[in-house]
Amino acid sequence: MENISPSLHLLLTVRAALENGQSVRAGVLQFLSQHHGVFGEVVRQWLLLVDQNQPVSSLTERLHPCRRALLNLLGKGLKGLPILNQIKELESEIIQSCNEEIETEIQKLPLLMMIPIFLFMFPAYLLLLFGPIIESLMAQI
Repeated sequence: MENISPSLHLLLTVRAALENGQSVRAGVLQFLSQHHGVFGEVVRQWLLLVDQNQPVSSLTERLHPCRRALLNLLGKGLKGLPILNQIKELESEIIQSCNEEIETEIQKLPLLMMIPIFLFMFPAYLLLLFGPIIESLMAQI
């Protein structure tokens, strides 16, 4: 699961924990033990703020809306509210968001693939084009 979106990984981990009869906290802690990226650090800080009953809005305001909604939903779950059905609904939204992100990256690929062509192949074509011309000029001198 290392190639999956971190927010989707967190959601699936918490959902699996809830379906197995564990708590939301157990699912979040299981995610934190498996994920050590940037989002893992954000979730770790968020969990510390929630444990200390401090506001988390300053931490979550700079996150993607799907990640913010996920952390807000998990905050409700940590307070003891039932969230399994909402997690299932949010899962489809996060998958759709991941697909949109993939589409935007795919749309950037043709432009990015032009860079090696201009850097490596274009000079070679110029040599093929101008090589005979330069050779004939050198022969005349």
